[in-house]
Amino acid sequence: MAGNSQTRIVSRKAQRQSTGIPIIGIGASAGGLVKFQRFFSEMPSDSGAAFIVIQHAPPDARSALTQLLQRRTNMEVAPVEDGVAPRPNTGYVSPSDKQLALIDGTFQLMEPRGPHATWLPINFAFRCLAEEMGRRAIGVILSGSGSDGTEGIKAIHRQGGIVLAEDPDLAEQAGMPQSAIDTGLVDHVLPADQMPSRIIQLLHHPYLSQQATKVDERADDTLQKILVLIRHELGTDFSQYKRSTIQRRVQRRMSINHLESLPEYFEYLVRNTQEVRALFRDFLIGATSFFRDQSSLEGVKQEVFPEILGSKSPSEMVRIWNVGCSTGEEAYSLAMLLAEHQEQAGSKPLNVRIFASDIDEEAIEKAREGLYPGSIVSDVGRHRLARFFVTEQRLYRVKKEIRDMLVFCVHNVAKDPPFSKIDLICCRNLLIYFTTELQRKVLETLHYALNPTGFLFLGASESIGGVPQLFSPVNPEVNLFKRREASRSSVPFETSSFPIRRRDPAINPQPTGSSFSIKEERLKELLLENIVTACVIVNERNEIVYTYGKATKFFGIQPGRADLNIINMAPQGLRAELVSGLEKAREEHRTVQTRNVPLHRIEDRPVAIDLKIVPVDKTKELHGLAMVFCDLTEDQVAPEESEGLGVTAEGKTGGELQQELESTRDRLRATVEDLETSNEELQSSNEELQSTNQELETSQEELRSTNEELSTVNAEYQEKLEELNRVKSDVENLLESTDVACIVLDEDLHVKRFTPQAHQMIRLINADIGRPVTQIASNLHYEKLEADSREVLRTLSTLERELEMKSGAWVLLRIMPYRTAENIIEGVVIVFIDISKRKNIEQELEQAREEIKRLKGETK
Repeated sequence: MAGNSQTRIVSRKAQRQSTGIPIIGIGASAGGLVKFQRFFSEMPSDSGAAFIVIQHAPPDARSALTQLLQRRTNMEVAPVEDGVAPRPNTGYVSPSDKQLALIDGTFQLMEPRGPHATWLPINFAFRCLAEEMGRRAIGVILSGSGSDGTEGIKAIHRQGGIVLAEDPDLAEQAGMPQSAIDTGLVDHVLPADQMPSRIIQLLHHPYLSQQATKVDERADDTLQKILVLIRHELGTDFSQYKRSTIQRRVQRRMSINHLESLPEYFEYLVRNTQEVRALFRDFLIGATSFFRDQSSLEGVKQEVFPEILGSKSPSEMVRIWNVGCSTGEEAYSLAMLLAEHQEQAGSKPLNVRIFASDIDEEAIEKAREGLYPGSIVSDVGRHRLARFFVTEQRLYRVKKEIRDMLVFCVHNVAKDPPFSKIDLICCRNLLIYFTTELQRKVLETLHYALNPTGFLFLGASESIGGVPQLFSPVNPEVNLFKRREASRSSVPFETSSFPIRRRDPAINPQPTGSSFSIKEERLKELLLENIVTACVIVNERNEIVYTYGKATKFFGIQPGRADLNIINMAPQGLRAELVSGLEKAREEHRTVQTRNVPLHRIEDRPVAIDLKIVPVDKTKELHGLAMVFCDLTEDQVAPEESEGLGVTAEGKTGGELQQELESTRDRLRATVEDLETSNEELQSSNEELQSTNQELETSQEELRSTNEELSTVNAEYQEKLEELNRVKSDVENLLESTDVACIVLDEDLHVKRFTPQAHQMIRLINADIGRPVTQIASNLHYEKLEADSREVLRTLSTLERELEMKSGAWVLLRIMPYRTAENIIEGVVIVFIDISKRKNIEQELEQAREEIKRLKGETK
């Protein structure tokens, strides 16, 4: 029942988003009254839309805004009432002491949470408007100080709505519109009195009208051309994004540019490269915020961070990857949560590296800067704002301790090598825009990037449905998963040891030296068990290591390089039997006998021999050896060659023929088995080569991934180095241009830096950097420099003294604490200001006073 109820709620909301009246939210603060009036003066009273006016004002402020706006328009203007549904052609003014929400098609007035300084009514109203109206939401930012509304327009943009902002040059207060424009999500920047005509055009476009058009099949080729154009211009392929998302975003850009034909819009793209970039950013839907879906992030903090940090030694690094980070809010949120967890756990801070990637270069640049508008206070909270940010002209910059945890880079997860050995991957609200095939590919990439015990954190609307074998759920409510070990083509196989394959001695003999080291007495004992004419003992490589009897009668040394391999030394007719016999004896661990093996001639006589091969594996030290026994048959004559002795083939008995046939069958069977064995070995070799190739490809991917990571870190450090060089140049130019003598000392009062003018006070040269200042000659009548400097370090207050130089000139000495950006004291700054002219004037005045006194005395 609960599921059906939820379905009905979603259906009703979808119906309102597609067929309900459009609703325009208008926000302003200081100076907004005049802009509201100009807006409503130009807005037709029959537009068919509803208008919500939200003013950022003190909660106890009395306002006659409803009456003032009613005088400027023929449409009805009324205060918002709780539970009332908006009507078309009507303006609604939100009370300043309530937060306005739009839920299930009706207005809901809510008490603000926390002090007034921490809640931003325009942001709150715009977010509710975006959630309720989807693509039919329109947000307008007019004159006002601060940045209220900035986070709200991100929500509208994310849902596919339209955003307008007043031209900052024409606004009474440019803070709010400029903050909105800086997000890059504002679709139109116009004077307030020109916005109504543009909104009317938007309302009549199919994208916002009640019957929104869809791209038909005939226009699909044009849509494909648009994707090819973006790929050609910007290098990003959107062909595997969901077609419905692509269509909506294309229609949205068409409405903004007042174009209704897809081919017409394509021609516009070809002529306008800026529009290509704008469409590219629309496809990305990059709007995000700090601590979005706070409950899920808290779940990660409680379930993932303890396990990750608990498994790391002090020398190991915690590695996190935020995929699709946009302008960095989510990545910084993870860093802040991790810092909080380490503080609460009371453990020693570990080395943390968070890789934050996106394909949008502009978004990455903003993320690297780490500077955000004041409107983030509603998402971050006052405590975290004070803990992790510093204020810069009504903006908030992420503190260095958090910024240093992150590395931002331009990276396409769909095609670039991933980062490796990751403990946690956060990939939220990205997969929902991909086709099933691309989702599967990206999930396989993320699986590859994770450590064996790594975690995957997805958005609320995302799942691992395509690859359930790769991840196991940890907490479905948080949408948190853990990596599973799985066998896939895209996952490297475990490194295996390569088996040593036995070489076929007949094909690839190894003529190496003998290493026979068995006691001769033990061999004699074995030989006595088999009284034979000849015996040869061979090792596992079939090399002869010992002979007994008349072995030379059957085995001879061949011309050329010395070779003790028994196969090469045997007569031609005996080699096949030796190969098969040795193979079978070793594999089956039994004696192999072959009778009546015909040979061509021995001592000019055609003969046949009986062959017996015995494996020697009774003790460990004899393992691998084999004894080969050769003996002439009883008649000592090879039957097929007995013609010279008066015995013909026809004279053979049936038993002899049968034995020959069996011997031939055995040899054939052995040959077939050898071929099968060779085939299996070749197949095994092929599998090994494939495995090796996959391992090499994996190693290549890992190297590419590592190279990508190093390139990213290098680019980050290069940017920081350039920034430091610029700051250094600025400081040096500033100090030189002021013509002020200045010396910077560290906590031990050693010279760190000084300006050229300081040489006139204390005889400093570049070689004095690092020396105690008290060891350097001074041009001042001043012996308390060390004591005064230490007093400043102790009290952290500024000290001033007027001193006379040895030359007779006077200077004002000012000693101040040297503070770092983290407000840490690391020494003192000593400034010398020339006050000789003032002293001369004071002396002249004193002399004048004395002269006046003298003259008065004489007069009396």
